[in-house]
Order: sequence, then C-alpha cells, then structure tokens
Amino acid sequence: MASDAVYLSVAPLYHAAALGYATNPHFVGGTTVFMRKFDAEAALHCIERDGITHSQWVPTMFVRMLKLPDDVRERHDLSSHRVAIHAAAPCPVEVKQRMIDWWGPILTEYYSGTEANGLTVIDSAQAMRKPGSVGQAVVGTLHISGDDGAELPAGEDGQVYFARELQPFRYHKDEAKTRAAQHPRHPNWTTLGDMGHVDADGYLFLVDRKDFMIISGGVNIYPQAV
Repeated sequence: MASDAVYLSVAPLYHAAALGYATNPHFVGGTTVFMRKFDAEAALHCIERDGITHSQWVPTMFVRMLKLPDDVRERHDLSSHRVAIHAAAPCPVEVKQRMIDWWGPILTEYYSGTEANGLTVIDSAQAMRKPGSVGQAVVGTLHISGDDGAELPAGEDGQVYFARELQPFRYHKDEAKTRAAQHPRHPNWTTLGDMGHVDADGYLFLVDRKDFMIISGGVNIYPQAV
C-alpha cells in the first residue's frame, strides 16, 4: 500500500486479520472505508463510490457476490480495485476462477493464523497453474508430518507444520494446547491443526482440519466455547 491506497474493510473487527489490515493504510497515509455489516451489493457500491484500491474478503462473501444477478454485478465500476486479498477459509476452485474472470488477476490468497507461526501466499497467476493451492511458504518452512511424527514426502497428506527459528508461540494459560501444537520431535515446528500436502514445487494444498473446529463465514468457532 501507498498513500493513495483506499482500503475496504468488510469483516468484523473482532477478527485479528480484519482489524490488522484495516489499520495498515494509516501507516502510509492511506484511507480505510468501513462497512458496518457486509452486504454483497453494498460492497460493490463502496468499491465504485469510494474508489477502493485494496480489500480483504472471505470466500463466503465471494459466493454471495457471485449470486447477485448479472445486471447488478455489471452495473458497478470496479476499475479502481487493484488488490483483493482473501483468507480465513478454503476457497472452492470454481469460486476463485469465477472471481478472477470477473475482477481480473487481482486476487491474492494467504494461509496463516493469529499465532503467526507461518504464512503461505498465492497470487492469481499461480492459482490458475495450481488450482486449489494456498501457495508457497513465505514465512517459515513447510513440513508435512504423519501420525507417528515422521515427515512425509510430496503428495502425501498429513498434518501441516511450519518450522521457524523464532521462539514458538504459546497459548495463554494453556500448556496442554501449546504442547499439542508442537511437533513431538521438533518443538520449533508448530501446527494450526490443519491437514494437507505439498506438491513437488512446494505448493500447499489443504484437505481438512484435524480437530473439530467449525469455520463459519471465515470465523473459527470452537464448539466448547459455544
């Protein structure tokens, strides 16, 4: 982002990513436009009215916008829109393809968590070559581990770990959960509980979650908390 950035915030600010990204434009003198509540057509209106250049979404929002009638989607001028980031939940291949066909190659997806133990990124061109992938690691080193702790080769599904030299994260007052997130043989390998595999080029593909967490609208919901 630069000083001419106009960022559209469409997600609840209790979510760490939504709050963090909404403050980023202020570091460079840009502008943030907040929606009080996401609405598919209203979001398109905001992009046109406010000259939005950057935005962040979850796939549920893409689906709702794609369900709008063609004439509604086509009546809005989205030419100012340069970067559309999405994360928080898996994006179906068909949905991402339709969004790129509509908005152009401005989509960038990332996979990470508030724990900041690692990060993968994939842009639109890469997504067309590697449909379904969440990208290559740009923070941390990816490892896929079997139930016995052994590292698995490319193409085999297992638990996704990021290795970092920094001190691993800790969950507040929850040593058991902290230990469960660490690899049994390598304490600096940590996991968010997702399952997946990497291909021969190092692109990560997620397949499932190991625990029983529910994702709704891009928000992680713990049944026990409910």
